Parts: sequence; C-alpha cells; structure tokens
Amino acid sequence: MPEALLRLGSEEASKQYMARKAVPDYPRYFAGWIARSKTLRQEHPPQRIMLGDNAREFVDLYIPDKLRSDQLQLFIHGGYWQSQHPDSFSFLAKPFLEKGIPFAVLGYPLCPDVTLLELSRSVRHSIGQLWQQRHSLALDINRLHISGHSAGGHLAVLMNCKGWGGDLTDAIGSTLALSGLFELMPLLHTPINDPIRLHSDMCREISPLRIETLLNVPHALVVGERESVAFHRQSEVECRHLQRQGISCERWDEPNCHHFSILDQYANPDSQSFRWVLSQMLSG
Repeated sequence: MPEALLRLGSEEASKQYMARKAVPDYPRYFAGWIARSKTLRQEHPPQRIMLGDNAREFVDLYIPDKLRSDQLQLFIHGGYWQSQHPDSFSFLAKPFLEKGIPFAVLGYPLCPDVTLLELSRSVRHSIGQLWQQRHSLALDINRLHISGHSAGGHLAVLMNCKGWGGDLTDAIGSTLALSGLFELMPLLHTPINDPIRLHSDMCREISPLRIETLLNVPHALVVGERESVAFHRQSEVECRHLQRQGISCERWDEPNCHHFSILDQYANPDSQSFRWVLSQMLSG
C-alpha cells in the first residue's frame, strides 16, 4: 500500500481532506446547484423509482424529450457519506438530456443513520435493483455508465471491485470518479470520521485501493487542478492500481477547478470529463 497516503497525521489529514475549509465560499456552489436543479426538475420532472425499504433508497430518472440512446448515465452524489440529497444534483442531467441520453441520480442512506459499510451495501443493492427492473422502465436500458463525485466517486469505483460488483458484471459500461477517495485509512483520525465510524477493518473492506477489481470496464479518475495534494494522490495511486490489473484507466485534472467547481465543469458539455463519458456511452 502506498505509504504516502498513510503517513498523514491527524492534523495534516484534516487539512488535506476537509474540502469545505479549502473553499470558504462553498455555500455559493451549493446554492447554485440547488437553484439550477430546481429549474431542471421543473422543465424535466423526474420519475422517482424506489429501490429499497429506506426512504433514501431511490433513483430519480430523467428521460429526454427525444430519446437517442439505450445507455443510462447514473450519478452518485458526494457529501462525505453524511450529507447532501439527490435533488441538489439534477442540474447535471441537462447536457445529457440535450443529447438524447437518459440520466439518473441515485439516493442512498447517510451516516450516522447507517455505517459506511451498510451504506455501500445499500448502493450495491439499489444499482442491482435498477438493473433488474430495467425492462419495466419507460425506456430500454442496455448499459449503466456510472459517475460519482467525492464520496460518490468512492462508491462508483467500489461497485467494480471483487466482493461488490458480482451482480453487475453485465450492467456497468464505464466509471468516472471526480475527486474520488479510494484509500479510506487517512480519514480515520479526522473529524470527517465522527459520523462515519470507520475502523481499520472496514477500511480494508471498502477501500478500492485494497481490493482486486472485478469488472474490466474503462475508468476515468479526475481531480480539480486546485485540489489538495492528497486528493491528487488518491486518484494517481488508484489509477496505477487499476492499470496494474490490466484495467483501462485515464487520469487528468480539470483546469482551474477545486473540489466543488469540478462538478460545474462536469455539467459543461465541452469539458473533458463530459466528453469522455459521452464517448463511452456512444461506444457502448
């Protein structure tokens, strides 16, 4: 395991991983996402599909006016597994809908109501349920392409790992992780962990860097140019981990972006992240 990721003391790890402290005006980004998402939902009301017993186990499905694809882009939101709601990320659907591609945002229960292990299992169950129910939806789905931001990037990549992706072998076509977290040990002694309740054994079970990758699908690991060294290291080391296993993985920085503005860039149809996802879906 790369020692550089594990050597951070509690104070340095908190500094490196507490993204909100690095971006003091982060509430402005949250407010912008909420406003744009509200507009998008008014223009394209989603179909909410319940996928489990928990009230947050659902997917919001956005179907374009002119459907041109049987590929579904599924987004998993961030919030360090303890905050945010899918409603705040509807705005990401716009460039996909404009190209005739269906888009969905996944909900999941949050810590501390559940442990992170339980949360991860919930995401696996929900994606599996969505795949099983695909023939009963209002559109034909041939493949799921998963993207995620921050904690959602962790969950997106985890779903491709041994012990997690067994039921999804035929489901997932590609994975994009924006500002993802793939080795969770550095979070153990930070305030981030207070509601998450991580411990060493759980880190080993749900850190993609510590698990063999099961699904041989294209990956892209993207970080904002202005993010902390630790976030860059996470994606760089995970990319090498995938490539050593023969998994296709691309790695780049989104120019002049920090941990939150990278999502606005993803919603830009001219961005490298959007264009990469689009190319994977068109080839799927």
